[in-house]
Amino acid sequence: MQDDLLEFSRVKFKQALQNEQEAIGLDNKLRDITVQQPLLYAYKGSTKVILANHTIWPYKKLSLVKEGLSIINSAVDAKKTDAEIRLLRFNIEDHIPDFLGLKTHVQEDYIFLKTFIEKSHTDLNKDIYNALINAKHLDANQKKNIKNHI
Repeated sequence: MQDDLLEFSRVKFKQALQNEQEAIGLDNKLRDITVQQPLLYAYKGSTKVILANHTIWPYKKLSLVKEGLSIINSAVDAKKTDAEIRLLRFNIEDHIPDFLGLKTHVQEDYIFLKTFIEKSHTDLNKDIYNALINAKHLDANQKKNIKNHI
């Protein structure tokens, strides 16, 4: 059951990036997920941030971003070594506007993810590599370092 919900969440999350109704549907589906399921909890938090992108009211946007980041950070705290959770947080923080001052883990997650793809060979590596190479908040040397070591 949890594996089905996780796969569903992965697929719907990508759709939610572009479609508000998909974001609302995924948010509803993940409503009862708690930190006892850290990866799904990270998707729940990430979906809250995506909902902020689909909202026009500034206060509601900020509220959803803060709520989503709090959930994601709790998921990381619950399972610090999960690369997919770290990738979700990295991507979310990398796309948050700088003026909000909420990008507190980009460098920490960069180091974790870089080390992960250097030492492991999983299906997630390609997604991590693409996220790091396309990141807005990594400098040219960091991106070059990724390319040279992978």
